[in-house]
Amino acid sequence: MRQLYQSYITPVLDYTSTVWHNPLRDKTHLRHLNTVQRTSLVRILSAFRTVATATLEVEAHILPTHLRLRHRAQRTIANLHTLPREHPIWDTLSRAQKRRNNIGSYARFPLAEALKTMDLQRLNELETIDPQPLPPWRLDPFVEIEVGSD
Repeated sequence: MRQLYQSYITPVLDYTSTVWHNPLRDKTHLRHLNTVQRTSLVRILSAFRTVATATLEVEAHILPTHLRLRHRAQRTIANLHTLPREHPIWDTLSRAQKRRNNIGSYARFPLAEALKTMDLQRLNELETIDPQPLPPWRLDPFVEIEVGSD
């Protein structure tokens, strides 16, 4: 049942959470998601209703909802940082980082709020991955492979 919860229910609950979940302010969505997670964990572990939610999460080896959503947002930001600098998303990310440095302003979208929970120096160390496919007429790196007898 735990595997079903993690492979089916959690992705449905977290769908597009990087768009709607603000990790620093959003409490109402978390309350509803925590209710769903608690109900599922009580069923998975066949526990009593009075068992604390934190205990259920530890016993089932499942992250709390706020950590799961924060981790998902941070993974999305890390994936966006691996795109080439010419990609159009970089305009949006650079504006969000400028807002992050400006104390008086607030973020206009939740990923910019999630940027506040991360160390941006570590993001600059990520390898850039070009998402464009290689042309089919490109030469193969190896024409022939020779294996020696020794």
